[in-house]
Amino acid sequence: MMRVFQIVPRLPPAIDGLGDYAFHLAVELQQSVDCATTFVVGDPDWRGAESGDFEVRKIRAREANALLESMGSDSSSEPQCAVLHYVNYAYAKRGCPLWLVDACERWAKRSPSRRLITVFHELYADGPPWKSEFWLSSMQIHLAKKLHRLSSVSVTSLNGYARKLAGWGRKKIVIMPVFSNVGEPSGVRPLEERGRYGVVFGGRESRRRVYERHFSDLARICDNFQLDAICDVGPALNLKQERVGPSQLLQLGELRADEVSRSLSNAVAGIFDYSPGRWAKSGIFAAYCAHGVIPICMSHANSECDGITKDMYCLATETGTSRAAREASSIAARAQGWYRTHTRRGCAEKIAALLNE
Repeated sequence: MMRVFQIVPRLPPAIDGLGDYAFHLAVELQQSVDCATTFVVGDPDWRGAESGDFEVRKIRAREANALLESMGSDSSSEPQCAVLHYVNYAYAKRGCPLWLVDACERWAKRSPSRRLITVFHELYADGPPWKSEFWLSSMQIHLAKKLHRLSSVSVTSLNGYARKLAGWGRKKIVIMPVFSNVGEPSGVRPLEERGRYGVVFGGRESRRRVYERHFSDLARICDNFQLDAICDVGPALNLKQERVGPSQLLQLGELRADEVSRSLSNAVAGIFDYSPGRWAKSGIFAAYCAHGVIPICMSHANSECDGITKDMYCLATETGTSRAAREASSIAARAQGWYRTHTRRGCAEKIAALLNE
């Protein structure tokens, strides 16, 4: 059996998209390609336990030596491959995890047989001069460049990220859109056989934007798609509204992954507000596509990015929704077809192949 470290900020039960992604990847690696994961958690304050069949090691401090200790330092009995799930702010308050990059460099260079795969979920932050991101971006870029150059392979979800990585060094880069963290049903029901409701699923801030910035558009969608209800799923927003246009607003709160999957499997639409051109890195968009609902983005969208064309794979609200409603089944089917090219099993097989190169 192959063995691999996966370095993550946190794992469940903490609410953390990277931890969820890494955990589901570990399940699929074990089930599909006979690869065992040892998790190394990069947050010394994380509270959890060993999960399923996976060993979990938590670092004692955010220090390079502490990470190396958790990875067995020079022990030949430890895994010789590591997958780092990288978002800079997940490992350091200001987004500059020098300790992490130092440890990865020292670990990788201690043996020519070691392979480090860095999954760049994000690269760095930027912002206006009155934001700290502006003053820290050069260091953040420096650290991301260094990680890319010392990694055997860099994996990322967006073409835009891949182009930046390519400019930082001649290393192998693999583009791999994210998969659904709430399941992948083996079959999906036709839209006409589903309940007449839409789902707004995701983190607190992204869902709040749907209601605060796009409430009139949301009501128009409910009317055109003849939705009886909108089901809000995620950390509590405590919304005062009880209706969205003609539709009831049901605040379901946080649900288990299997409960989210059941809700999506019977829904007509999945509604979200996510930056245009970044849908391939959205676990929410992936979940909507996997469950065969109509993905509806409330933000105005670019015409095409990462192979996802608006009104072909995702409905943008600037489109006349009466026309889109007539084409709903085709949009949902194309979105589901796009998702089949990077299912959880497909991603696990690609990672395993990279580990074995």
